[in-house]
Amino acid sequence: MMMLATLLPGCGGKPADLPVMEQVDLARYTGLWYEIARLPAFFQRGCYDATALYTLNNDGTLAVLNRCLQQGDSREIEGTATSMDDTHARLKVRFDSWLTRLLPAGDYWIVHVDADYQRAVVGTPDRDYLWLLARTPEISNSDYRHMVEIAAGLDFPVDELVVNRDLRPQ
Repeated sequence: MMMLATLLPGCGGKPADLPVMEQVDLARYTGLWYEIARLPAFFQRGCYDATALYTLNNDGTLAVLNRCLQQGDSREIEGTATSMDDTHARLKVRFDSWLTRLLPAGDYWIVHVDADYQRAVVGTPDRDYLWLLARTPEISNSDYRHMVEIAAGLDFPVDELVVNRDLRPQ
């Protein structure tokens, strides 16, 4: 089964306040994002070199294509992200698989994106899932620390983060 349903989580759990960006320009958010680090997730077990490609649809939704390598094989899953409000920072994502159609759409909340849309911090309001994303597969230590500080300030368990480079087979 496709385990890179990166945006599936947040389907339930305890409601929580999680501040998000005041406004996200979905046109600028589109394109390829590399996963720099994440909180462990069952659907990403064994995944490394994960990416997410977002494409703006004519109806204002985002087409989502998540990819990763697992034991050297490429895995992917497609879905659609829909804005929940005018900020475009709170999205709901539904993936196109028989299993995910049985579940509610998952939360994908953009809590931070830098001014140049080069780095993003994305999570779920229950703080069970978190992704640090960038437009490049590697970022500077200072950029990484800044992203971790943002997540820590929002009460994400950053001590549990798994860094992508540490997931690659040796």
